[in-house]
Amino acid sequence: MSQLPIIGLNTSKAANSTNLIDALNSEQQRVINGFVTKMPWALVKEAFKYFEIDDVGSNQKVKTAENLVSYLNSEIKVNKSETLDLLKDLRFQLLNNIGFGDKGIYSYKSNSKQMKAVDSALSTLLPKKDFATFIKSESEVTNSKVSKPKLVSRDVGGKVTRFIFSSIKTIEKTTKLDPANHEGLETFSKLYGKEIIKKQYFDSITLDYDANKIRIMIDNSDNESLDFSAFYRQELIKIIKKEAGVDLTSKEDDVFHVVTDVCEQKKLPYSTLRYSVHELNFVSIEGTNYKEKKSPSKPDVRKDAFHSAGEKGANGNISFYRVGINFNKQLVKPDYKYKLILTIPGTFKRCIGGNAAEKIDIFIIKSCMSYDDYVTISKVMV
Repeated sequence: MSQLPIIGLNTSKAANSTNLIDALNSEQQRVINGFVTKMPWALVKEAFKYFEIDDVGSNQKVKTAENLVSYLNSEIKVNKSETLDLLKDLRFQLLNNIGFGDKGIYSYKSNSKQMKAVDSALSTLLPKKDFATFIKSESEVTNSKVSKPKLVSRDVGGKVTRFIFSSIKTIEKTTKLDPANHEGLETFSKLYGKEIIKKQYFDSITLDYDANKIRIMIDNSDNESLDFSAFYRQELIKIIKKEAGVDLTSKEDDVFHVVTDVCEQKKLPYSTLRYSVHELNFVSIEGTNYKEKKSPSKPDVRKDAFHSAGEKGANGNISFYRVGINFNKQLVKPDYKYKLILTIPGTFKRCIGGNAAEKIDIFIIKSCMSYDDYVTISKVMV
């Protein structure tokens, strides 16, 4: 289980966001803002319960962040050591979440010599400031220009070295509109529009020395489009080539073969892993296409009647092509249970067309909140 150590604080003072912020520095304020606005909201609420500071909470993330900044600004004056410990823990968890979190992962075969060359080259680009200084508020993002990836952090866990890049990107968001407010469209029962918004994303280059892999991890929170991940992957490939002379273009692993091993769970290492399947697509020998997807909180789809009947009807002659699995995970403090999710988005076209049809080169992960979570999914990404 992952652990976020949390310190109990004196909560006798009510939060007041109008207080002058005169004790917390800018970096500390950005850590607080980042933790509240960028971490899963359910985790933030559980953390507040553990802190026994529910009164700083709000139904708006930005307001909650302001309240917590004000509260900890008061606390650091009277409980400096405990408050600094708390801020350190929030920073640690925030760094893990933006470095892993929700990502599209591309893997490239490598070796120790090549990865050390990449490590050395990228390390020269590291800023002198802490990564927290690069975390932007919503208003700062709105007022920022779209930007290329900028290196903001390097950290090491076990035999994994991770370089995190920040950038501002635009995404399209579907927004529901009120027809009554739009002249000429009042008779419409429903109306939707496409809103172009800017968001701060954190992509990463991960050097996995145990697996001999360079992994490019593209932040796909709020945008799970494969084209989105593929486009921004090229930005990091260009950086690696320019700075380290290592060309990864078109050398990503084809991961389609992993789908069957994950679904059948008979071979090592899959037979030793404890996961549940919540999404499963396969084709029978007659060409019938079966699809099943449930909530990750539901029982394994391989055990339900629909799947069993489909597999039986195909006489076991089936070809798996897409799978989504989940692992039960838990933070110790606060007591926060969640699902670590990994999807291999194979396609019907690849299944029936073979290797020449298209390459399946991406793993999609959600809620990867720690180095331990990364180790878990790396056992699948072989």
